[in-house]
Amino acid sequence: MGAGRTIRGTVTGLRPGELKTLTIRAQPEGQLSLGLDSAEIDERGEYELRGVQPGRVQVLADVNMRRQLSRTIDVPANADVTVNFDFPRGVRLSGRVTQRGEPIARAYLSPRPTVPGKVFTYGASTSANGEYVLEDLAPGEYVIWVGQSFRSRPVQVSGDTVFDIEVPPAQLAGRVLEEGGKVPVVGAQVDVWSTESAGPQIHLSDRADHFGQFGLAGLEPGDFMLVAHKAGYDMYRERVSYSAPIPEMKIELRRDAGVEVRAHDASGKSPPHVWASEVIGDGKGVMLQVNLDEQGVGYIPRALAGATIAFSAGGYTPLTVPAWNGKRLNLKLVRSTPTQ
Repeated sequence: MGAGRTIRGTVTGLRPGELKTLTIRAQPEGQLSLGLDSAEIDERGEYELRGVQPGRVQVLADVNMRRQLSRTIDVPANADVTVNFDFPRGVRLSGRVTQRGEPIARAYLSPRPTVPGKVFTYGASTSANGEYVLEDLAPGEYVIWVGQSFRSRPVQVSGDTVFDIEVPPAQLAGRVLEEGGKVPVVGAQVDVWSTESAGPQIHLSDRADHFGQFGLAGLEPGDFMLVAHKAGYDMYRERVSYSAPIPEMKIELRRDAGVEVRAHDASGKSPPHVWASEVIGDGKGVMLQVNLDEQGVGYIPRALAGATIAFSAGGYTPLTVPAWNGKRLNLKLVRSTPTQ
């Protein structure tokens, strides 16, 4: 452990078995804590997290990747800090996921509250019969994501609740092909998100299969941005108004390496990749993984010219490029200070 302050406290509301699976970590606000040791926790739920550097820090208490509480605090340079966590008792949501009456097996479900709460609950996969169980949900209203391409109607959870989900056939479907319309672009990412400020904010995503086919369900009537992209191709962007199913859309991508971006720190070292996220007001548009070669060089689509782009990489402070001018970028990364 390096020098620094100590965060200590007590965790309550967990069963003895859950307490044994509890991990507590600290990280600079907005960054990842991967690779850092967790706190020492005893059988009473008391913990100590040593070697935390002063500054704004997020403390995470995670129960076996099932439930998570977080607190953001300011760690002073001359004093230790006490942070207590109380996990509220939750309820069970269960049911069956089907499409055209047939079970959907091994689909990952993610519960998301319509009003964000203090507890983050991980999802679960359906069984071979399409059945699912989500434990310890905080009471409230939720939508359930089936993968990334379908969002259920809202469900009110106030006690143990049964909620069956029927996934409709794709409402927006088609193929992603190379320019000329013959060769499928396998693995192309297709994103659709709401462009209207009023109404539900929908962001759906899918990847083209070996035939270039994609399908999205869960759309509601309104205006959307449709984006398709794969590294080595120019990005396709189109505003669409959705009112009825679109079953046979054809998207053609033109081969294009894109615009060069070089990312390196003061020592000249580069991470294996950076994430490029399109910033739209308080939300995000498309998010891309930009792979870097041994010289730290990668490429981003020309179609993002004019957009505000946030770049991030593990171990580095995020960078934002407002209204990118479409020209070559040289990102000078600054290493973040570890908290332990």
